[in-house]
Amino acid sequence: MHARIIGFQGASNIDDGVVFIREKATPLARQQKGYLGLSVSVDRSAGTVNVMSSWDSEEALKASEAALAGLRTEGAGVLGAGEPTVTSFEVLVNEVGDRPPSEGCRLRVVAAEVDPARIDEEAARMRDEVVPTLKATPGFRSFRLMVDRSGGRGAVGIVWADEASLQASEEMGKQRRQEATARGAIQFGDISRREVVFVDTPS
Repeated sequence: MHARIIGFQGASNIDDGVVFIREKATPLARQQKGYLGLSVSVDRSAGTVNVMSSWDSEEALKASEAALAGLRTEGAGVLGAGEPTVTSFEVLVNEVGDRPPSEGCRLRVVAAEVDPARIDEEAARMRDEVVPTLKATPGFRSFRLMVDRSGGRGAVGIVWADEASLQASEEMGKQRRQEATARGAIQFGDISRREVVFVDTPS
């Protein structure tokens, strides 16, 4: 699986922007081969909007670019935001809890830098050791590890049912990051906490 993340900063009209994504961008994305879904998360206080689309292969992700790229400037205008940033990742771990993410959930995203020679090792460790613990934690909805293999830049995203379960998981998350850093294969950066405001999962 691969993911493309479109990031908007300084958005002043988030709600209308989400309507644009739901009613105009999503139907077009659904027409593209290999489309697996789309979600929108926001930090209203910071004016940050992130649109993440998922694809079944890198080829499908790249092929969709021509059809969808033209919507970004229009979407930025609706949002009242500046020109968006575009990043693409390989999704190495994608685990969903008993209930999938939905509107109103909370998302914690942690930027990461992984030693390119140890990417698969770290992905396996997270899949085998971290995910089972998360799945047993109340409020867990999903876990995703995304990495750009060419340089090791990536992100870890965990979705929780609500603000209370996100807050309750903070100490566990901090401990896990410290353990991973101590192994020397991964370094963590900025942490972003957001609200999930739209989810599209094709049937």
